[in-house]
Amino acid sequence: MSFAPLGHIPLSSSGMRRFDEIRDQPGFLPHAVDVFGGAQPVAELYPWQARPALIVVRDAEVAVRVQDSSTISPYLFDPSECDVAALRRAAQPGQHRATLVYIGEVSDAAGVRPVLALIAEEADYLLSATNAFWADTPSVGEDAALHSSGDETLSAWLSVRAFATLGFDELPENHSERAWGAVLSAASALKNWHRSAQFDPASGEPTTVHRSGWARMSASGRELFPRTDPAVITAVTAVFDGEDHLLLGHANAWEPRRFSTFAGFVEVGESLENTVEREVFEEANIVVESMSYRGSQPWPFPRSLMLGYRAVASNPQDARGDGDEIGEVRWFTRSELVQAKANGSVILPGRSSISRKLIEEWLQEGIDPATL
Repeated sequence: MSFAPLGHIPLSSSGMRRFDEIRDQPGFLPHAVDVFGGAQPVAELYPWQARPALIVVRDAEVAVRVQDSSTISPYLFDPSECDVAALRRAAQPGQHRATLVYIGEVSDAAGVRPVLALIAEEADYLLSATNAFWADTPSVGEDAALHSSGDETLSAWLSVRAFATLGFDELPENHSERAWGAVLSAASALKNWHRSAQFDPASGEPTTVHRSGWARMSASGRELFPRTDPAVITAVTAVFDGEDHLLLGHANAWEPRRFSTFAGFVEVGESLENTVEREVFEEANIVVESMSYRGSQPWPFPRSLMLGYRAVASNPQDARGDGDEIGEVRWFTRSELVQAKANGSVILPGRSSISRKLIEEWLQEGIDPATL
C-alpha cells in the first residue's frame, strides 16, 4: 500500500513493522539469536512462529540470491552457514561495536517474521568456517543485470540502490522489494550511524549498543538515537509557448549530460516549503508561485529523507544555473525529454531515486513513461 501521490517509491514500504515495543525488551536480541539457532521461542520475548531471517549489509551493498531467472531477494542465511555461538555473543548487551542488530518485522511471500542484520564490515567472523560467501561471491554495481539460468541459483553482493530499482515497476516478479526495501533502508542507515556514533559527542564517553541496535548508551546513561537529515527534491514546471515544460539541471560535479530535479537540505529554522523556494531560486533563479507535496523516500546514503515536491515557476524566462553548483539548466517539453533520453544527449536519474519518480509522474500526464 502507498499513501503518496507518486505511488510506490523505492526503499519505502508498508510491508515492514518496526515493533518498537519488542526491540526495547531486555533480552530480546539474544533470545532471537537462540530461536534462529533452533531454540523454542518464549512468547513474551518472541511473538512469532517463524525463525528470524538473517541478512548481511556491508558498505552500500546487500547479499542477494537470484532464483528462477528473474527473482532477486536478500540472501537469508541458514543457521548452518553461521557461527551461532558468535552471533549470540554479538547480541549480548554492552557491545561497543554494532555487528548484529534487529531491523523489524517483515511480511512477504514467505510469511511474517523478524529480520536480524549483520552490519559490520568484519562480520564475516560470524559465518561458519565452511561458508565461502564472503570470499567467493561477486560484487555487482548499481546498473548490473543479474540473471540465473534454469533452476540455477546465484548469489551476489548487490548495491542497495540497484535492489531499490526492483520496486520501481508494478511487476509481480519485483514484489520482493515491496517488503524488503524499507528493511534494507533501515539496515543501511543503522550501519552508517553506528559507525559514527561510538562516542558521545557531548562527553566523549564510549557508547554501547542499546535497544537491539536502535540506540546507543553512554557510560553516564545518556541515550543517543539515529538522526535523519531532511532534504527537499523538486520538479519545477511551467507552461509557455503553449506547452507544459519541465526544468532540469546539470550539476558541475556530475558526469556530462546528466540532468535531474533540484534538491537541497533543510536548514535550521526553515520549513520544507521555505526550503523548496530557497533551493529552486538559488540553483535555477526561479521564483516558485505554487507547490504540492508528492511523496518521500528514505535515502540511507548515509541518513537522509528526501521529500518530493512539484513546483510551478512564475518566471520561466529567467531560468539559469547558479554557475557554482548548477552549471546548466534546460526546459524540456515531454516529447523533447523522451527524444533527448533516447538519443543519449540527456542522462536521467537512476530508477532507484524519487527524482526519477517525479520526472516520470510529470511525463505520465502526457506521455507514457515507459518510453524512457
